[in-house]
Amino acid sequence: MMQRWRLYCKRALLGGVISLVAGCSVFPKPDPQARYTFPPTTIQAEVPTQPGVLFVGVPQANRLISSNLFLIQTEEGEIKAYKGTLWADNTPAIVRERLVNAFTDVQLFEAISADAVLRSNQTLDTYIQSFQVQLDQNGQPTVQIQINAKLVDSASSSILKAKRFYSTQVAASTDIQDVVKAFGQASDQLSLDLIHWLQPS
Repeated sequence: MMQRWRLYCKRALLGGVISLVAGCSVFPKPDPQARYTFPPTTIQAEVPTQPGVLFVGVPQANRLISSNLFLIQTEEGEIKAYKGTLWADNTPAIVRERLVNAFTDVQLFEAISADAVLRSNQTLDTYIQSFQVQLDQNGQPTVQIQINAKLVDSASSSILKAKRFYSTQVAASTDIQDVVKAFGQASDQLSLDLIHWLQPS
């Protein structure tokens, strides 16, 4: 008799737990996040193909820029993020992919590598200092991208040259589609500047 009573209590308790879990619809659901990537590149450049392999490393950045947030800086210096909007990957990853594609399209080197395991002749190391939308006092959005670049000899690990690059592009509006387009244009200009800089002296 006691065993039947214990079995009944266990079943009743299990049924109550199942009912409680099934009724937990009061918890807030996460907001849907729209994810974006750069539009197709529009770079056109005729440059001589350099011998060897160029390795493009993943750019370094601070923790905020290393996220996949769309960052906005107001006129007062406050940094915010576009609500419900994310990049398809973190910022360093999409910047590296953009550079690799641009260098490959113009055949900058005999081969462009994104794999650190493979041997390379030269390495492009970069640090992203800014990757954001800047709003002026009238609310006009301007995309700003700034990176520090170093070209390194892979064999000796010596720096061949270094330079800071800065690219801006005014967006047509604060609409996310216009902002993404402006990011694409700014990144294309940055890639083109790097392509010319990477030419042998």
